[in-house]
Amino acid sequence: MNLSSLIMRFGVKSDRKLVWLKITLALALGPGLILSWRLWISSRQFPLVPVIANLPTVPFPLDYIWSWRVRLAFSIKCAGSHGSINTSSC
Repeated sequence: MNLSSLIMRFGVKSDRKLVWLKITLALALGPGLILSWRLWISSRQFPLVPVIANLPTVPFPLDYIWSWRVRLAFSIKCAGSHGSINTSSC
């Protein structure tokens, strides 16, 4: 059973599909950030894999700050949306 048949089966209205998409993406991104927190920290036991060759590594205290800022921004965005459709912030 695919997603479109589930949407039709449960009767999700077309104006609420964007809200459900935002909820689904938040539910997928949140656990992904929580489970991969060690990949965001530069002081780790396994080697860093650069995405871009000339991109410098983030030093020790800043990597934790950036990691917590991403989590905080994600939490504020999820808590503050309240199901409203705002495509300008996407």
